[in-house]
Amino acid sequence: MIESINTMCHLLGIRTIAKCADSDLVVSTIKQLGIDFAQGYYLGNPVSMDKFTHLKSEGISRPRAMIN
Repeated sequence: MIESINTMCHLLGIRTIAKCADSDLVVSTIKQLGIDFAQGYYLGNPVSMDKFTHLKSEGISRPRAMIN
């Protein structure tokens, strides 16, 4: 079902994101399915607005969010 939804979204020009990317196995599966983005503790912890602003000012933009 996830693969079908992902395919439909891509046919419509919509990028997809997977939640709960909490292990290497899950991230590998997400990549295999061709999902565009992922979020979860395996990829990074939540940050405060101050930390986010600092990362943006340093030019760090979505360092691990894009997986494909």
